[in-house]
Amino acid sequence: MKKRVYNIICLCSLVSMMLCACAQQQIGTSVEEETTTRTSQEGDKTVTFQATVIDIIDDTILVEPVEGASELGSADSFTITTIANIELHVGDIVEIEYNGEILETYPAQLGKVYAIHVTQEVGDSQSQKEPSVVKTYEVSEPVEEGVCRDDVVIMVKHYEMSDGTWKTDTHTYKYRLEITGRMGGNASKDSTFVFLSNIEEITFDQAWKASGFSSNTNDYFDEADAKFVGMK
Repeated sequence: MKKRVYNIICLCSLVSMMLCACAQQQIGTSVEEETTTRTSQEGDKTVTFQATVIDIIDDTILVEPVEGASELGSADSFTITTIANIELHVGDIVEIEYNGEILETYPAQLGKVYAIHVTQEVGDSQSQKEPSVVKTYEVSEPVEEGVCRDDVVIMVKHYEMSDGTWKTDTHTYKYRLEITGRMGGNASKDSTFVFLSNIEEITFDQAWKASGFSSNTNDYFDEADAKFVGMK
């Protein structure tokens, strides 16, 4: 009798264990199906990471994953063909969505890029974006002696910048001044002197003296304040 009871207890325990195992298997299957369904509904796998744009060449950008991005375990930089209608600058922080594949190329490439979003423009971390050159004023070619020209003769190469400032190769200025007047009573026509300046106003008398016509060194500007760059 005791043996029969023991057998019954063992049988009940075995059935109970089998039922628990089945339940666990069903729960696991349910989770797996939920994940598969979600992936199926949303399409391909999507992985997102942030990176800094470190170079732009035509329609290709070179990015460096930010610190902590798992992609750094595969490569320290990636080349990506940019997506239309997005304006990028070197230094921008972008968020990249791709299919999780990394190609074994050099430089490394991402498998399939779905989207690129700018999360922080370079100007957001600076007081303003680094200005770019709008126009370059090259030094004028020399002309034959006795030949007059009506345009401004550029003596020093300088640049018009996108933020409204002006630059030489060594200094930045707020203004480009063209100062016109007549030098003395014997001059037959007006002369124009061009200065890049951090001084808002320069008189004609100051201009012609500081353009090389004065022997007094006190008549010349400190280069950080104003620079003579051309004349007409």
